[in-house]
Amino acid sequence: AYGRAQAYVYLNDGSCLNAKALSEGKCRYDSTCRARLAEQLKACEKEAQAGRRGMWAAAAAAPPAAGYS
Repeated sequence: AYGRAQAYVYLNDGSCLNAKALSEGKCRYDSTCRARLAEQLKACEKEAQAGRRGMWAAAAAAPPAAGYS
């Protein structure tokens, strides 16, 4: 998407850095990406939103930008 390379990053313990960052509210899921882990990554973002973590901690978190869920 957007003419850039996208990748999954796995840590030495086998965990997925992408999922960890989403769960901590440090980034947004890019719904234009046809990821094999799409459902898991979307769930991580929703978990962060529900828990008001990271960028979702503000009382009135910014709405998703176009192309993001």
